[in-house]
Amino acid sequence: MHIEIEIDIFSGRPNPSWMLGPAEAEELMTHLRQHRLPPSDDPQPQLGLGFRGFVLHQTDAYGRMHPWLWVGGGTISVLTGSARRNFRDIVGLEDWLVELAKRAGYGALLNDVGKR
Repeated sequence: MHIEIEIDIFSGRPNPSWMLGPAEAEELMTHLRQHRLPPSDDPQPQLGLGFRGFVLHQTDAYGRMHPWLWVGGGTISVLTGSARRNFRDIVGLEDWLVELAKRAGYGALLNDVGKR
């Protein structure tokens, strides 16, 4: 499984992204499998300008990348076709992704938008 992380931050230009290594991909799956995420009664947080969260893309059976998860504002959204199921981020997935983004060289960008 190939997983790409996109920082959902820019409007009108490409967002920064990077591929997870095998160990990081396994760690991600462990985060998601270990806990039963409670549903979120709140819809996805309002998307404005600046940092909106992370979009996780994975490969499908044909090797094409497609959005799979959206993480931000305390919410994890599972994207299935046009359907979206929202859960509360009780596993700290957004914080983990921030740390991965910093290791991938995007620390200054995240600091600029208050994601320390």
